Amino acid sequence: MDKKIGVGELVKGVKRLISLPEIYSKIETMIANGQYSNREFGKVISQDPALTVRLLQIVNSALFNFGGRVDTVSRAITLVGHDELKMLVVASSSAKIFGNFPTKLIDAVQLWRYSLLVGITCRLLAMKCNVLHPERLFIAGLLHDIGHLVIYSRLPEQSEEIIRQSADKPGYSRKIEQAILGFDYTDVNFQLAREWHFPESLQIALKYHHEPEQTSSYQLESALLHIGKNIALLEFNEEALGHISDFAWQASGLDESIVDEIQINASVQFSEALELILPH
Repeated sequence: MDKKIGVGELVKGVKRLISLPEIYSKIETMIANGQYSNREFGKVISQDPALTVRLLQIVNSALFNFGGRVDTVSRAITLVGHDELKMLVVASSSAKIFGNFPTKLIDAVQLWRYSLLVGITCRLLAMKCNVLHPERLFIAGLLHDIGHLVIYSRLPEQSEEIIRQSADKPGYSRKIEQAILGFDYTDVNFQLAREWHFPESLQIALKYHHEPEQTSSYQLESALLHIGKNIALLEFNEEALGHISDFAWQASGLDESIVDEIQINASVQFSEALELILPH
């Protein structure tokens, strides 16, 4: 049986596997400084030609639909903003992050594809609610299951036991993780988000998306992630809609009448996003 370790030690043990691009840290420092122009941000991004191409493809895609061609990184930054730029760097690196986890217990590529659908769904929901900077919700959806990969890759024996006990108890996997590990995957999500210096709204959503009523802050973001993951889950489980809590619907101001529209739009954007973000 794997040695029992805490969530902080677990996350530190996979820092190499989950490290964000060096450019992410540079952008973060520049944002904190507050003295840099969009042109200077563009110069930093342009140091990575592959990232530059992907970012321009993303901002010119149906995900943003700006209505005009965006040809330069500085123009893209003007349109999306500095914090959104940082989030897009994470998005463009997400497939590589998921692919770095050496585990036979879960299909990382399939999990990434599902997570991408969740991210797109959450962004559409955020736009429906007129949430400022909806890209935050895209990243929340994209990374909402990353804690599972960390646990499965670092604690394979305990993970096998969790999977075994969860097999005939749908919906109880987090409780089983808590019983066996002393924490669950949402705690790992939260710790990772702190390590990456994500906005507090993202940290909270990644921790409380199962039970948004359990947090006193950023309930809307947590509720949208809760709703988004269950709408995306309809692709695999037709009963997923019933898992959405009344609190989440109330906190978001939405109801089930939006589900069909969100699913259709998410499906269209998913196909394009798959080509943009997943390296060939």
